[in-house]
Amino acid sequence: MPRLFLLAPLLLAAGCTQFPEIDARVPPSERDGPPPELIDVAPLLDRAQTLSASPRISPQIGAALASRGADL
Repeated sequence: MPRLFLLAPLLLAAGCTQFPEIDARVPPSERDGPPPELIDVAPLLDRAQTLSASPRISPQIGAALASRGADL
């Protein structure tokens, strides 16, 4: 219980600190500019499929990578 009395003033002081202005660090040109251009992921996925069938990757490593990807 005495630890709570020592910790309470620190928590109260932390609650009174001013939150930094995060938006002030972003330049207006980026804040008001157009959104980033979206890209098509289909070519990336196709490339990943061809690389997974590559002879540089052994079947054991391919299976290990596939299981790790499934865990994600």
